Amino acid sequence: MIIRLVSAAKAFGIALALLAFPITVAGQSSTQAAKSDGKTFGGTVAPGALATARTPPNATDLPNFTTSPAQQSYYSAPATLEPAGVAQAPGSVGYRAVTESLAARATFSASEINTTVGVGQTIVADPFTYVSGFTAGGSQGTCVPLPSSAISPGTYEQTCNTGYTSGPPVSHVCNIPLRVTTATTYKYECSSFDAAANGVNDCALFPMCSFVSQRPGVCLVSFGPPGFGCAEPGEPIYVFSCPAPVPGGTLLGTDVVVTGAAPDASACSAWSTDPQCAPDPDVCTDSTPVTRLVGGVPVTQPCWAWDRTYQCTAPLVAM
Repeated sequence: MIIRLVSAAKAFGIALALLAFPITVAGQSSTQAAKSDGKTFGGTVAPGALATARTPPNATDLPNFTTSPAQQSYYSAPATLEPAGVAQAPGSVGYRAVTESLAARATFSASEINTTVGVGQTIVADPFTYVSGFTAGGSQGTCVPLPSSAISPGTYEQTCNTGYTSGPPVSHVCNIPLRVTTATTYKYECSSFDAAANGVNDCALFPMCSFVSQRPGVCLVSFGPPGFGCAEPGEPIYVFSCPAPVPGGTLLGTDVVVTGAAPDASACSAWSTDPQCAPDPDVCTDSTPVTRLVGGVPVTQPCWAWDRTYQCTAPLVAM
């Protein structure tokens, strides 16, 4: 019955919600149009809502529904509910967080709290006497010890503001070159099943290498004049590129490849980590030619070096 009422209520609620939106129909005011549209829509959903309300409840429509929940035993024996909760509490993340926090929390005696509050009240009553810094007239303040009668046995810390003025900005320029990195690769050919027939290495020698391409291997059965056609081609020959020489492999050649290009700002580290320094926009100082040979490989970059200027302000301690 609950499922029927909920479904019917949802359908009826949708119809009511739509009545709240102003809809303009030719020859009708917005209120009249809304009422008319609501009646029309309500008439379309009413049969479905009525059928839903008359349909017997179906357990499959309720998420996680079961006819015998484990918790039903607590209805007949409510006294067992508390012991069950106590037994499961140590495994609860929330329970452990609360109990561990209580165990590790610092504790203070009532006398310590009262003493601390008393010190605070003494300072509030006469702040200009105990708070160091600058007076209202602009002169530098001094450190004044707290009243000894308000200090509990032990130690406390007091500081005095000396103040400082900012000096004029100082410019620092550092150069940032573009560092291009290259690597040498080693070329090998291999076959996996018919390496001997193809006259190449076995591909099992190159587990850490990258596949580049392949080409036809030895033809096993040909037809027609020599070179006319191959009726049964053999296994292809695979070309691999390796980051280092492979022991036992037949090296066919080497290549130099570009592995990266990034600005090197190490010369600016002294100012980049200084909170008193701020960088200006970088200025390109080396852009011609845009294409250069790096390790024999042509590399094209719009800029090859920059100047970066830092504006730094150092605090000057007042004497």
